[in-house]
Amino acid sequence: MREFQQKQIFKEKLYSKTTVFILLVLALLLAKGVVNIYIKERESRKNKEEAELELINMQNRAEELKQASERLKTPVGIEQEIRSKFGVAKEGEKVILIVEEEETIPVEQKEGFFGRFFKVLKFW
Repeated sequence: MREFQQKQIFKEKLYSKTTVFILLVLALLLAKGVVNIYIKERESRKNKEEAELELINMQNRAEELKQASERLKTPVGIEQEIRSKFGVAKEGEKVILIVEEEETIPVEQKEGFFGRFFKVLKFW
């Protein structure tokens, strides 16, 4: 009979409001921890994708620079680069430069007090 009473006391303590409240608080804390870990995992995945994209871009850029470097090792490549950057010509060649005219925008001058006064006098 004592054993039955001890089990009964244990059940009463286990199902008491205090115990249920403590278990609920623990469950909420665990849920909060899981949500925080999930958010960090998503951020890490996003950062990883961005880093992989940046790595691909850098590899492409390195390949472009390597090709440009190889091209500059030849005399033809050097000549092409100089011609494109500085617009020079070989001996016997002629260079035509096309210069576009700049559009000049007339600057309107603001009339002062006396300018408006004389304008009114001329109008009369």
